[in-house]
Amino acid sequence: MNKTITAARLLCLATVFFAPVANAQANESAGTVQQLMVRSGMSTQLRGLTDQIVAEIRQHSGNLDARVVAVLVDAAKHAFRPDVLHEDISVRVGKKMTVADMKAALAWLESDVGRRVTRAEELAATADQKRIGEFAEGLKAKPQPAKRQNALADLITATAAVRTAIAVAETMALGVALGMDSLQPREQRAGEAVLLGRIRQAMPEDKMQAFFGQYLPVAFGYTYRGISEEDLARYTAFLKSPAGKRYQDAMSAAFIEGLARSSRQMGEFAAQRQRQAKL
Repeated sequence: MNKTITAARLLCLATVFFAPVANAQANESAGTVQQLMVRSGMSTQLRGLTDQIVAEIRQHSGNLDARVVAVLVDAAKHAFRPDVLHEDISVRVGKKMTVADMKAALAWLESDVGRRVTRAEELAATADQKRIGEFAEGLKAKPQPAKRQNALADLITATAAVRTAIAVAETMALGVALGMDSLQPREQRAGEAVLLGRIRQAMPEDKMQAFFGQYLPVAFGYTYRGISEEDLARYTAFLKSPAGKRYQDAMSAAFIEGLARSSRQMGEFAAQRQRQAKL
């Protein structure tokens, strides 16, 4: 009897013994990602995203035919479905964060301060622009104390909110542009690269930075209006920590990447809807 154990045999044995461990780790990671999506408020905030992009389409529909607007709205509702976005972003987060980092973020998010902050963010995600406008008008009459303004400014910096806001605005504008472009005859379509160039020309980075530099202090002031300066400082401290930065970077990147995928799908859905309408 040959007692020699070949490399192939060792590989088989390793697969048998370690596959359950790998599966367990994968299951733990998936479960932790879902906890993070809920505790971070991402799951709740995604529910209002479809309405935002539909409102964007209707606001900028101009002289478009009503049937074209209806096709774009329908495509947006399919491409930006909250459940699909949730699944897509969850997968991306799982690839960008280790289980240890996710658990570190969860430990903070499940603290009393973390829960208060997340709840404030969830509520603000469902607010309409009218309420934020009224809050802005109130600030003109009674500006926030310098201490609070500084606390909000620190948080805006820690979250890289200006950079993220520009990326989100650009991505959502691209989704609308791709949807409209897909309704043109194939030989007249500009394509994603050209459309992105046009968007960046119409929305230059310096002007976008200036816009969000003015808008975000108001938006953050509204979002965290019920959160104390002490809690804001604790939130900022967490986001500046190594674990907090990895959490912030991963969640923001996964969110923007998920939006980009949905934007491309919007163009595909719009073209599909138009073909079906012609049948």
